[in-house]
Parts: sequence; C-alpha cells; structure tokens
Amino acid sequence: MEPLKKRVGAGVGIVILKDNKILLGKRHDDPEKADSELSGEGTWTMPGGKIDFGDTLQGAAKREVFEETGIIIKNPKMISITNDKTSKAQFITMGFLVTDFEGIPEVKEPDEITEWRWFALDNLPSPLFSPSAKILENYKQIKKQKTNQNPLVSNLKQYQEQCKRTNKVFEPPEMEILAWGLGISGEAGDVAGCIKKTYITKDNQLPGIKENLGDTMWYIAMICNYYGWDLSDIIQENINKLEKRYPKGFTYEDAQKEKRRDWNEN
Repeated sequence: MEPLKKRVGAGVGIVILKDNKILLGKRHDDPEKADSELSGEGTWTMPGGKIDFGDTLQGAAKREVFEETGIIIKNPKMISITNDKTSKAQFITMGFLVTDFEGIPEVKEPDEITEWRWFALDNLPSPLFSPSAKILENYKQIKKQKTNQNPLVSNLKQYQEQCKRTNKVFEPPEMEILAWGLGISGEAGDVAGCIKKTYITKDNQLPGIKENLGDTMWYIAMICNYYGWDLSDIIQENINKLEKRYPKGFTYEDAQKEKRRDWNEN
C-alpha cells in the first residue's frame, strides 16, 4: 500500500481595521496549544483558521473571527491569496479585510490565543505569524497603490507634511494636542462668525470664511499628525459611515432610526 500523500489545506486570515490599527492575537508558546500546523507558536497572528467542509470563504472568515474573538464582522473583502508552507504542512490562505464589525475582542480560546491587542500598522509586534505577515504586506501594497493612483490622497499626505513645517515644539508634549484641540474650536467659531456677519449684518466676509476654513484644516491636519493618522483615511471612514447610515441618500426616516454615539457626552 502506498503511503498517504500529504494534502494542501485551505485557510483564512482576517485583517480587522479600526482607527488605522489592526487586531492581533498572541499564540501560545507551547506548540501543542498554539494549534498551528504552520509552526505559529509564540507569534502574533490575525484572527483566522481552516476552512471547514461546506464553508463559503466569507462564511469561514466570519465563523473564525467570532469563535476566536466574539466579534461579528460584516462584508469581509478578499485582498490576497498566499501559498504558505513548512516542511510539515502547506496551506492556501485567503486574506480578508474588514472595517465594519460589532463587539470588542475577547479571549475565547485561551489555550490557543492568550491575548488580543490593537496595533498601529507602523508599529507591529514581532514575531508575526508568517501567513499573517504576508496578508499584511499585501494590504500595505494595495494601500500604497491606491495612494499612488489617487492624486487627492497624495496631495493630502503632502499637505499633512507641509503643515508640520509651521508646528512649534511643546513642553510637555501633551500640550500639543491640547493646543490643537482648542485651536480648532476657535477657528470653527471664526468661520461661524464670518458667516453670521455675511448674511445677518450684510457685511461680506466670504474671504474670511475661506481663510478660516484653511486655518481649521491646518488644525485638523495637525491633530492627525499627532496621532499618526492619514487624513485620507479619516475622510474615507466618514464617507463609509455616511453610506452605511444613508444607503439611498439622506432621509428623515434613516436619520431618526440611527442610534449615534455622542463621544463628547460619554
């Protein structure tokens, strides 16, 4: 009888993105508990796992994320297909990107994953689980290509960098974000004041509206710089939120049924 041939498996890995950070879990240092045929013990991994018989690809992604973290993901989008192998196993891994989800990460399988944490894309932990590292690299390349193809995104990045030229040094550093937070409210008030004068007292303040909008943009860019955010990502997240809230454009019905979180009052 011929020995059984090794078979190639199939799996999924899911990039869950929140505020330009991704969710990663620490695999157990014990190879038996880490439950990885691709030698993932002691590494940081994104949620994911094997595709079961009968699964759809998106269904497998949703199931694995919920089983491992308790998070309910929506609309996973495939961003990569990679060939991952060691001397003992080989898997074809489908990578997915998720920006719409419900819940907070919980350690649902403590014998396998000991903790879940959010990491900035430019400050990832080491070592990374090899399939996860490949998916993340693909995501970064896709993001870079979109940036290069979109002149608006490129111009926004340039604008953020140019804003830094007129930044002052604060001591202690925390004073910087306080200055930007108070400054943006002042500039927004100036915009409102110019609009009021233009239409209530008939004193044309249109140049002032434009100038103060520019100053408001400077503060917005500096707040993004402080937290390491891309202004283009902030804009896109806002667009995505509004498309979800008003799928057919603004309606009073959608406005009334939407439960919004007022961050300033919590």
